[in-house]
Amino acid sequence: GVEMAEDDVKARRRRIKSTTATLMSIVMTPDNDQEEMKTKRQNQAAAAAAAVYSSPLYFTIRFNKPCIVIATLLASGFILFLAEHTFANQIQIEKEAAIAQASIEMSSFTSSKAADSSNEDDIITEPHEIEMTLPFGSGKDKKTLAYYHCGSGAGDKSENDIEIILLHGAAFTKENWIQSEIFQNLCIKGNDKNSYNNSDGERNVSVSALDLSVGADGAGLESAFDALVEEGVLSGNPAIVVTPSASGRSIVSLVAEGNTEVLKKVVRVWMPVASFAVIGIKDDASFNIFSELNIPILAMNGDKDTKGKAVTKKLVDVADAKGVEMEGGHPCYLDSPTYFVDVIISFINGLKSDLS
Repeated sequence: GVEMAEDDVKARRRRIKSTTATLMSIVMTPDNDQEEMKTKRQNQAAAAAAAVYSSPLYFTIRFNKPCIVIATLLASGFILFLAEHTFANQIQIEKEAAIAQASIEMSSFTSSKAADSSNEDDIITEPHEIEMTLPFGSGKDKKTLAYYHCGSGAGDKSENDIEIILLHGAAFTKENWIQSEIFQNLCIKGNDKNSYNNSDGERNVSVSALDLSVGADGAGLESAFDALVEEGVLSGNPAIVVTPSASGRSIVSLVAEGNTEVLKKVVRVWMPVASFAVIGIKDDASFNIFSELNIPILAMNGDKDTKGKAVTKKLVDVADAKGVEMEGGHPCYLDSPTYFVDVIISFINGLKSDLS
């Protein structure tokens, strides 16, 4: 019986060698004289032969133990099943852990956000409308002023409180302040009691984003200001006025006129963002009006905005402004919204003692 088994194995081995020889002969047959192809086929055939003679299956057959083949295949399948099952379980565990961590972080963020804001319910994104006396808004007579507001109302103001007015450039509207979340974050971070020295008492920051026309001059800005005061949105104290691009005309026109009365009434701090109307004022001495009224200036521009850089440089040179450059183009506040908010809050905090 043993001799017959050995003869059978020898016969199988002869068939394998015969098959290999046949493969080699095919490889050696010229194929359109493409030597590279012949060499490749020779290598493939040699590798196939080597794989046959060196494989565990060959040695198993050589020693006539087919039961080992079956056991090996079963064991391999079981190991693969365990590996796949273990990997799937690990993925599920990591997924559940990530979801749990995200839930914890969101809960923490929500709690801290609520604590930072004086009243989280005030941060809403529903627009309001009031009527102005001058036609620099919307509607049939252009006297309707649409706006967003967050923070406390005028009746809750104290001497430490800060009011911010956001205007917009020619290509934008008040909606961009909401979409970029600058509006919301100014209110949240501005009311974060851990972000400033409150030894002089707590403060409340309110923000109003207006759809005031970029064609509005100083009188138009005053008209909007008065309407917001009458509505109880603003207290009537001068506000921090942020004027991106073309909206800077509303402040620059007051400079050109030397209108100290309206400037002192409306503006607590001026924050122009590449307001090119500044370049139109040829008499640099006109900008002395800001130092005379103790109105600080924070001039901002994008690092890719050549005209904006010129505006900032001029205000730094002739109006003792603080200049800040951030990453972005002309609307750099939309390109770098988080940094923009942080710059404003930092500037307000640094001037706290002077502003109160």
